[in-house]
Amino acid sequence: MTSGVGRAVVVTGASGGIGAAIARIFAAGGDRVAVHYRTGRDRAEAVLTSMSGDGHMLAQADLTDPDAIFAMIDEVAQTFGRIRHRVGAANVTWCAARHMGRGGRIVNVASRGAFRGEPRQPDDVAAAVNGASHLRL
Repeated sequence: MTSGVGRAVVVTGASGGIGAAIARIFAAGGDRVAVHYRTGRDRAEAVLTSMSGDGHMLAQADLTDPDAIFAMIDEVAQTFGRIRHRVGAANVTWCAARHMGRGGRIVNVASRGAFRGEPRQPDDVAAAVNGASHLRL
């Protein structure tokens, strides 16, 4: 993996699963990572301490609350300076883009429900369809 040379990266949902793995990969590449969590602070702290390198931070926000998203991203930008990459939930994209310069990258992650539907999880499907609809070329 190419060294990130300390780029600032925000990973939403980084307190477990795919988000935690993505956060660790960026950290291993030399990036500074904001580990987002909603309520699982203990899990987020465990991810944070498991990451290589230093300069990482915890970032708490309820991603269903627009004001909380703005506050989290502004805090990350204040701590890290310019945000270089943002990985995770699509609803954070615009907030993060305000703190990105040229060359920044956004990776939105959505469930398979956006493409095939999940009858027992209509809220997740709606969110995934919304996120995926912004990614189509």
